[in-house]
Amino acid sequence: MTRHRPASDHGTNLAYSLIPETVTEKNRFKGAGDLNGELKKAGVYSLVEQQYVTARLAIRNAAAHGHFDEYSADEVGELISGVREFVKRFPA
Repeated sequence: MTRHRPASDHGTNLAYSLIPETVTEKNRFKGAGDLNGELKKAGVYSLVEQQYVTARLAIRNAAAHGHFDEYSADEVGELISGVREFVKRFPA
């Protein structure tokens, strides 16, 4: 059986070595905004869809940083349904 050394033994993060296209030139993970822009640029979806994703990302970011006054419960519901719809339309 072949045994592979962990990526950390090679001086790199495992995720960086497995999925290089998700890493910037500075060896940092690309953010959701970066990937959103790349998907639009590649023609996967339109400018309108990119803007809609950007709006959902803003709600997610506000929640992650505890800025609960920046969005409503209705917007959270729209975020959840929007993510579900996005996954249906653009499966991995």
